Amino acid sequence: MLRLLKLRVAAALTLTAGAVLLLSSPAYAWPGARVMCDPSHRAFLCSLGTSGTPAPSTIRWYQDGFHLPAFDDLTNARGACGAGQVVTIKVKLTYVYPDGYVFKSETSDSVRCEGNQ
Repeated sequence: MLRLLKLRVAAALTLTAGAVLLLSSPAYAWPGARVMCDPSHRAFLCSLGTSGTPAPSTIRWYQDGFHLPAFDDLTNARGACGAGQVVTIKVKLTYVYPDGYVFKSETSDSVRCEGNQ
């Protein structure tokens, strides 16, 4: 009986220590962002939505692999394109948390531009 009691106490201490360790670990809100692009006449307009996450520390926009520095750190971007051209927009995000932890993610969308060919 005493041995069973010791095992239960040891198990309770182990669970308690695990719970304390789990609770003391930093809690990060894993960012979820999505870029959505709409076509216009020989142009496109994209907007970045973040669903209940902290604001990104940096936002970088790319059109077909080329950096668009004019839109850095903005949540909207626009550009010109030829009629019928498919444009791929990629957004790279960096989140820096108060304790210095860095999380990077990216999202992309493609759009076919409208207009006469």
